[in-house]
Amino acid sequence: MDSIIIFAYVLWFGVSTVAVAIGIYGMLYFARLMDITRRQLVAPITLGIVISALADAFHYITFTNITVHIYDDIFTYAVLTIGPIIVVCLVYIINIGRRNLLEKYNIEIAGKWPREIKRLKEMQK
Repeated sequence: MDSIIIFAYVLWFGVSTVAVAIGIYGMLYFARLMDITRRQLVAPITLGIVISALADAFHYITFTNITVHIYDDIFTYAVLTIGPIIVVCLVYIINIGRRNLLEKYNIEIAGKWPREIKRLKEMQK
């Protein structure tokens, strides 16, 4: 029985950690690929923090009166806090990045993979 619990902990913490790491890497990769400036990152980070605070408040309020707490450890709250920020940033980066690439390089990214976009950017330079 103990091995099942250990496997469940490894699966829970491992998958969450890997998902957050991939999300942060993807956010940084696409920001660089889409020529996003630091000024353009202020809006999605601010919006992500607001959505994250609302999500944390929702989880806190809805689970304060329940006997069995699903979200009772700090790790879970950290993942629930970082997740919305990453998602909002990725969506914003792709939308604004599309506009940046169209204006700067005259590249339409619809239907293209990141390697194709990178190759087209290098050809325009």
